Amino acid sequence: MNRLCTAVVALAACFATAAVLALTRLDAHAAGLTKCAVFTGHQWTSVADAKWTGSKYQAVVMGAAPMSCDDATALAKKFVATKIGGNGLQPMVISGGPAGWTCKAVSDTTGYAYQGHCYKGGDAAAGATSWGPPLGSF
Repeated sequence: MNRLCTAVVALAACFATAAVLALTRLDAHAAGLTKCAVFTGHQWTSVADAKWTGSKYQAVVMGAAPMSCDDATALAKKFVATKIGGNGLQPMVISGGPAGWTCKAVSDTTGYAYQGHCYKGGDAAAGATSWGPPLGSF
C-alpha cells in the first residue's frame, strides 16, 4: 500500500506540468497546444517506478504568445541536462529561463530536471512551455 501511495504522489507530480498549464486561466482562444519534435537527452528514471525510464523528451508550447518550438526545445535540452536535486515529487523553481518567465521542474531519480514548465509573466495564458517524456509515452 505504501508503494502504491508513493507511486500515486509521484504520478501527480509528473502530471503537475500538464495540470498547471491546462488549469491556469487558459481560455478557448489561447488553449492551443503545439507539440514540438521529440529529442534525445539525459537518461531519466521516474521516481514513481523504476520501470519508467528513457532518454526521449518533448517540449510543448501553448498560450496567447508562446515561444517557438525551436526555442522551447533548446530550453528543454538545457534543463534536462541540469541537476536540480529535490525528491522528484514536488516541482522546484529553477533559474535559467527566459527573462520574465517563471520555470519549475521535478527531478528524476538522479536529480536532473527531467520534466517541468515555464510560463510568461506569471500567467500561462500569456505563453507557456512544458517538457518531459513525450506525450503518450506512459
